[in-house]
Amino acid sequence: MIQISPIQNNITVCPSCASTQTATHTILYPGIHVAAECTCNACQYKYIQDLPVGHACYYPVSIGVNDKKITDAYSIDWYTQSFATSYLNQNTSAVHIERVVNHTTKDVIVINCLDYLYGHVLLKLFNVSFCKQQHPGKGIVVIVPKNYVWLVPAYVDEIWVVDLKLSQCKEWYTSIHEQISLWMTSFQTVDLAYAFPHPCTERIQIESYSRVPAFDLNTFTEKKLTVTCIYRTDRLWHQSKTEYYVFLVLRKAGLLKFTSFLFPGLQNRSIQKLERMLRKQFPELVFNVAGMGRYGSFSSSVIDLRSDKPNAETERQWCEAYANSHVVVGIHGSNMLLPTAHAASFVELLPMDRTGNLTQDIITRYEGRTALYLGRFIPDTSSPALVANQIKAIYKGWPLFELYNDPANQLFEKDMEISFLKNLRNRILKALK
Repeated sequence: MIQISPIQNNITVCPSCASTQTATHTILYPGIHVAAECTCNACQYKYIQDLPVGHACYYPVSIGVNDKKITDAYSIDWYTQSFATSYLNQNTSAVHIERVVNHTTKDVIVINCLDYLYGHVLLKLFNVSFCKQQHPGKGIVVIVPKNYVWLVPAYVDEIWVVDLKLSQCKEWYTSIHEQISLWMTSFQTVDLAYAFPHPCTERIQIESYSRVPAFDLNTFTEKKLTVTCIYRTDRLWHQSKTEYYVFLVLRKAGLLKFTSFLFPGLQNRSIQKLERMLRKQFPELVFNVAGMGRYGSFSSSVIDLRSDKPNAETERQWCEAYANSHVVVGIHGSNMLLPTAHAASFVELLPMDRTGNLTQDIITRYEGRTALYLGRFIPDTSSPALVANQIKAIYKGWPLFELYNDPANQLFEKDMEISFLKNLRNRILKALK
């Protein structure tokens, strides 16, 4: 993290001469970005530089105050253009921010979770637990869009709730800067958290965010098979490469609106087919469908939890369904973050053009072989039969996998009477039956 109050010099690098001898005049808080307005002491160049928050930890961008020159050494267009466009076209409209104070404190860490993408907000928010663990003596202030308040941990000292939709968060709001700058003066010291966009997920306690405990692996074999299919209509489960290419052609030609019923309908049919295949082998199957969009319907044997306009209560209900699920199944995307954080395992349908983003949408609670066994990636053109086989392999294979890979096995190398082996063999025999 980086101290921003009292203001520190030499926290940026001059984009003109690369000097680190820089003077910081103002810290700007316009929304997604936290930026510093600086002057280089070596060459007197004046510039705005994106401070290391979220993706700016990886791709810092600078803009000259007078010449408006954009400096981006990494050439990450999607990020650079977002920063530059917002700065050069500042929005002066008033944005309402609610300040929720749970505990009064003087020395704080500010975690800015604002973003225009759902998954980015969540992943920044997951940095809260690391800041709390590493700096227990400091207060935590979280800045979040209004729809995410329900996920902020109860131990957070202050929540600054920004009343903006995600799509509106792209802009540079002068009113957000004015309000936050005023509130910053109430603290003695303020540190800015890096809020890494790819936090280490194995140590995240998801219950502190959703208030829903994750699936307990100790109960895996005690429960009847429960599967939750994660639903969305903007990215679909296609049944073949041909179908996928037709979809892409129609989308590029702007004709999808004339066939809006077709592809979601095919997806629904695949989901229903998956449920029927599984129920033949597991008659007591619990099969949920949860997520955004309510196109079409399913048979009465499917528990339909979908919603067009989910609220906090809806999302917590979804988290409870995930946490009761042996397997969650869904197309790659941020829609998989909360499901994988709560469920015992997942099967993800991965589009070919998303292989470079592998695991970015996954919260895994496991390490080593267990993480590989309980997390499966297959093509998004996979048939319901292939998906069903993966689910069956996870569910039926878990008892043996757990026995074969129990770390305790290595503790019995000096078991001269092989009592441990006898017990292990009996358990394996029982599992095989």
